[in-house]
Amino acid sequence: MNIYFNSNSNTSDFQMNKLPSNFGQKWTNEEECMLLEELSKGNNIEIIASNHNRTKGGIISRQRLIAYNMYLKNNSMDEIINKTKLSEDSIKQTIFKREISNKIKEPNELVIKLYLTLNFVFLLLVFTIIILLNNLKT
Repeated sequence: MNIYFNSNSNTSDFQMNKLPSNFGQKWTNEEECMLLEELSKGNNIEIIASNHNRTKGGIISRQRLIAYNMYLKNNSMDEIINKTKLSEDSIKQTIFKREISNKIKEPNELVIKLYLTLNFVFLLLVFTIIILLNNLKT
């Protein structure tokens, strides 16, 4: 049984709730198609989450991932909005966050050169110390 703590906005106490059975599980293509169909019908996010045995946050995260993937495939903003039912601002924010995240993950050429330079300097320092220690012994 999965358990998580959910802070009630009316109180500082924490309530224990059960996680939905699909929490953290990989999405199938069929489930994603079902999600898009439910969104196109205008279904409420809480109901969709219940239908999929997922959290509301899980549904919203999947909407945003679908939007970003559509953006990568050069779909128009109107197509993305129509398919995911997200606002243009939400889509732009998602694209921005994912682009920044991807840039942080990609090793920068300057960072690689700096890393190699620091390794070289470290090795020079080690050899210098070894040579100095050998000179002290003699």
